[in-house]
Amino acid sequence: MTLLGKDGKARVSLMLDGGDSPIIQMSDAAGRHQLSLDVREGIGPAIALRDTERDSGVVLTSDRTGVAALGFIGEHARSQIELGINPDGSVALTLYDKEGKVVFSTPRAAKDAP
Repeated sequence: MTLLGKDGKARVSLMLDGGDSPIIQMSDAAGRHQLSLDVREGIGPAIALRDTERDSGVVLTSDRTGVAALGFIGEHARSQIELGINPDGSVALTLYDKEGKVVFSTPRAAKDAP
């Protein structure tokens, strides 16, 4: 279901993805998605505030494992900063360079361990 602006461009969309999960998207006057609310099956809920012209923004999410996270996305939709709280209450922080490579992470993620 889509609500159109006076110019006929999509401004608010309510849909289901291929996995039957609900998504709400709000778009600017140019039709670029600026805000989305997703409840993805097997992943968890997410709120994203985006500048789709520059592929940057902020994402707030909670996944099925109990991790709550705040992420800052830079140009070209690359993660720049991720801050999370694990189910045990511990905090994780990861910083990325402009190419998307990890420059700092604490505690060290299991996938990064030797």
